[in-house]
Amino acid sequence: MWAEPNDDVIPHLDCPLCHNSDRRFIVGTWEDPIGVARCTACGLVHTTGRHATQPVTSTLSRGGAVRRQHRQAFDLYDRLLHGRLRTPMQGAAALDIGCSGGAWLDQLHLWGYQTEGTDVDPSLAAATHRVHETDADGAADLGRRYEVVSLIDQLDLVERPAAALHFAARHLAPGGVVIIEVPNWNYWRARSVLPDGIELGRKVAFYDRDSLRDAVVAVGLDPLAIWSAPSVLDRAIATTRAQQARQGAPNFLRRTLSLAERALSHASDASDRGAKLVMIAHRVMDEAH
Repeated sequence: MWAEPNDDVIPHLDCPLCHNSDRRFIVGTWEDPIGVARCTACGLVHTTGRHATQPVTSTLSRGGAVRRQHRQAFDLYDRLLHGRLRTPMQGAAALDIGCSGGAWLDQLHLWGYQTEGTDVDPSLAAATHRVHETDADGAADLGRRYEVVSLIDQLDLVERPAAALHFAARHLAPGGVVIIEVPNWNYWRARSVLPDGIELGRKVAFYDRDSLRDAVVAVGLDPLAIWSAPSVLDRAIATTRAQQARQGAPNFLRRTLSLAERALSHASDASDRGAKLVMIAHRVMDEAH
């Protein structure tokens, strides 16, 4: 399940979050080029290496299905912020770290935000948004502060997650919020140790509710809300969606699934078994302003 010995692999010698070198293996051993281990200091589940060359994938698609997914995500984030996201103050700016094709920036712009992004390939979204050429965990100062900073499906991929969180925190305007979304390790663990399609050579870390909260707090951010979907409903909808994609589905089923997904976004799950985790946070110092 991990890399072959002759693969071109860059090892992760330490925990990407706290830099501790001691680990307990979940998949693999010290001899394997890439395994999965839990840090004995901070408890983060992380890989022990990654492929040196990552496949280049385009996320330029802005079709109806993509727009619908982003609207649903926006509705969820807005609910967690008690309606603040949908009613930005005049001139409010949003930054999407790792914006890729810019689909999430499209949604923020639709709701009235001035939108900017960062990406290693700014050309993907540069036609419609201002994009800064920098890594998600970069040290650059973009020269302004933002009311909304988003890290959507990025924190599990970056080699320096603490640096990415620091980057997000220092670009927050007073009263601003960071939106973080990551796959949920406990969802994968409930299905099997490591299921097919988890992209072992690409991912760096796997977060659960506790490790995500600890990572956010460690950089001076204060969690406002954390959400995960109820696993039974989440899994049932995902399975039905997959069957629909393979076999096609009548209109009534597509409408039913959309209604179920909307209802799901208004549920919470203390068992932490949903497929994804969403964290809303702000800087602790904002309370003083």
